[in-house]
Amino acid sequence: MDFKIDENLPIEVADLLRQVGHDAVTIAETFVEKMETIVEAADR
Repeated sequence: MDFKIDENLPIEVADLLRQVGHDAVTIAETFVEKMETIVEAADR
């Protein structure tokens, strides 16, 4: 099962879900990935 963990929950919640075999992504991780994509596109 896929989970998106919002900023109101500790990051450890995502870690625990991953440990039991679920896909879990925090909003912070999603934000960082999007920012990296934007920065890479600006460098081109």
